[in-house]
Amino acid sequence: MSNVVVDASIALKWTINEVDSSTALALLADWTNREIEVHAPSLLAYEVTNALYRRVRKGEIPFYDARRGLTEIIYKVVEFDFPEDPDFNNRAMELGQHMIRTTWHSRNAKNVNSGQPIHVCGIVQGES
Repeated sequence: MSNVVVDASIALKWTINEVDSSTALALLADWTNREIEVHAPSLLAYEVTNALYRRVRKGEIPFYDARRGLTEIIYKVVEFDFPEDPDFNNRAMELGQHMIRTTWHSRNAKNVNSGQPIHVCGIVQGES
């Protein structure tokens, strides 16, 4: 079995309609048909999380579509080297959605309802 390693720019094209999304999706379909495993470093999940959430903040895509892109496309297609729970990215988007901030603002934020720590991770490339 062969392997490929992808970066965030191609993975993002699988989740939202961008220039060359059709090419990226054709590559993915070809790899799937040929049973080629898709791999990426865990950083890709953080990059895609932030890119999707920035589009949510700009009103370009609904929050649900961003979450679905992570959960049903990225996590089911890509084999990650995760040092921690991959669901942290979904929680980072949820925290950002409630606080109207980027996905990185707090790794030690407190849940407003329970006061329990919320551990999130993500990368911010700048405020929009």
